[in-house]
Amino acid sequence: MSYNLLSRIAIVLDHPKNVVNIAGVTRVMQNFGLKTLRLVNPKEFDAYRIEGIAHRSTDLINATTLHATLQDAVGDAAFILGTTGRARTAGRNYIRPREAGALLAERAATGKVTIILGREDRGLTNEALDLCHAVMVIPTDPEHPSLNLAQACLVAAYEVFLAIGGGEHSLPQGRRASRPPTQAELEETYAAIETGLHRIEFFKAREPSAVMRTIRTIVSRATPDLREARLLGAIGYEIDHYINRNKLRHADLQALTLTDPLTGLPNRRHLELYLEREVEAARRGRKLVLIMIDLDNFKACNDTFGHVVGDEVLTAVGQILSAENRAMNMVARYGGDEFIAVLSESDISGAELYVKRVMERMADNTDLIEYGITISIGIAEFDERSSGSMGDLIQAADVNMYAKKQASRT
Repeated sequence: MSYNLLSRIAIVLDHPKNVVNIAGVTRVMQNFGLKTLRLVNPKEFDAYRIEGIAHRSTDLINATTLHATLQDAVGDAAFILGTTGRARTAGRNYIRPREAGALLAERAATGKVTIILGREDRGLTNEALDLCHAVMVIPTDPEHPSLNLAQACLVAAYEVFLAIGGGEHSLPQGRRASRPPTQAELEETYAAIETGLHRIEFFKAREPSAVMRTIRTIVSRATPDLREARLLGAIGYEIDHYINRNKLRHADLQALTLTDPLTGLPNRRHLELYLEREVEAARRGRKLVLIMIDLDNFKACNDTFGHVVGDEVLTAVGQILSAENRAMNMVARYGGDEFIAVLSESDISGAELYVKRVMERMADNTDLIEYGITISIGIAEFDERSSGSMGDLIQAADVNMYAKKQASRT
């Protein structure tokens, strides 16, 4: 870009009326590197007010010259461009702004040129236009053709600025702009997007290859840099991670709803869900035994030693029952001081063996002995004729337990 050419271009305002318009033109000249302003008989010229509107324009204002006649203001020019927005009867060399910019740049290479703008209310007179080698007409809406001085000057200055190479500066880039991605890096982006779309079941009613082909076309058209490509991939990764986190959160919540918070054993709801499946399997021929366990003297223990000790007793019994249980079976806290053990693929003999091991462990626990804790046991084996449902099986074990309690008291 040659700023030297701009120094050869003068803006001439012929009989301007309003100091605000002079300030507007001054601001435009600063924007586009023009340094020479000439005023022909301005109605007012207040340097202080102009600088208040066009900030940091002191040098340009100080260099502004005042002239008594238009001929004096353009006397040193080798080429003069006039401006008009009104239809004229006289034939003149009318040109559009783009052509005017190129012509001004060309003529400035060999001599001084001026751009004349007329008074705000009537524009240039015919006598003023007679001095011009060409007249620029800015296309506007026919119903509103009039531009103020600063607007007209802006269009002309902008076109000259472009014509001498002022538009060749690189456009700004983001602070984090980076190099273009390699094909391998793009493939990582596409893979991440596809994974994310799979996770939200986007392809449920769409062909994955067709969707991904369209996405590739869109990304190629956008020509993202590496940071932008990675951001697209991050969206896919985050969808995947979000769903995984939600699954873990759901599993944690489900565990809370299915686990007894004191003992850590499955709670009654969990037991019932599990037992329903086991009863169904038993109806198809698999063996199933249910054991009801009730803590004896637990109320007295609570009353004597307090509820904290009572909680410790429940936890200790739960640990003993769980330790002797096979992985395929379940021990659950049924409620209060009652526990239930569900033994799959076992019979009464297997249940009695389990109870024996539990009794031995409890006999070795000095705390339970100190607190006077023993257990009562009821056992029921699945029999479709007498205990064909989950409720029947639990009821049978409960009846068996209380029968044993009653027998032990007589």
